[in-house]
Amino acid sequence: MRRTQTIATDDLQGPGSFVTLRTMSRGERRALGALALPEDATTEAPGAAERVAAAVALGDATICACLVAWNWKAADGTALPCPPPPADLDQLSDEERQFLFEQLYAVSFPTEAEKNA
Repeated sequence: MRRTQTIATDDLQGPGSFVTLRTMSRGERRALGALALPEDATTEAPGAAERVAAAVALGDATICACLVAWNWKAADGTALPCPPPPADLDQLSDEERQFLFEQLYAVSFPTEAEKNA
């Protein structure tokens, strides 16, 4: 069974808000890694724009697949479904989307201290 973690998101979505994420599967991690640009690549490199677009789409799909529970709302106050279709992530701010992706990595790649806690 994959590990899950619930994260409070009061600063992003208001008091009492949360997300629960499961760890990414090995296949999900490999797929995202395969689309990553090399450290020295520029966005002007041939095919870079397409790879970035594919990585964003795959990242959104992976977030949605790993989202176990949440009580987030769109800017208009409408509750977002769980799991949301990837297109629903367009209703989130860049900060919220980045937070989800960072937390997904943190859940999937815990530090040694977190593993032993």
